Amino acid sequence: MTENISYARRIREMLRSEFRNRDNLETDAAFYNELESLYREHKEEILEKTSEGVPDSDIKGIKNGVFILSVALFCFGRFDVAEDILDNIPGGRGNINRFAGVLNALLPLPPGLNCRKNPIEFKEWLKANRSQLRWDESLERYILQNL
Repeated sequence: MTENISYARRIREMLRSEFRNRDNLETDAAFYNELESLYREHKEEILEKTSEGVPDSDIKGIKNGVFILSVALFCFGRFDVAEDILDNIPGGRGNINRFAGVLNALLPLPPGLNCRKNPIEFKEWLKANRSQLRWDESLERYILQNL
């Protein structure tokens, strides 16, 4: 019998495997804490380098890191990182870009709205619905709650 695993969990496990050289990340809590720490470090490094006038092309790797860390945190229910995903989607056609699809997969979007095809409209939708979006632990996805 096959276990029904949520999309969010599949992405988290896929990304956790990339951290195999780090110790003690077996539990979700440990993995989440590691992601949080690395996310803060990467964001601080971007701010520092930007304030020093370092060109975007020289901080591309750090931005890619923020992208991946944001994807993983979003799959844990951290809605506040959604714009970091959008703002840091790597250019080109690499495999890493596919992770931006977590936004489309985990949010209750209206038909036709897509983070890659309509990024400006997508950001407007996020802003308009931010206060009504909640992470549903049992479904491991975001839901709209009418307040």
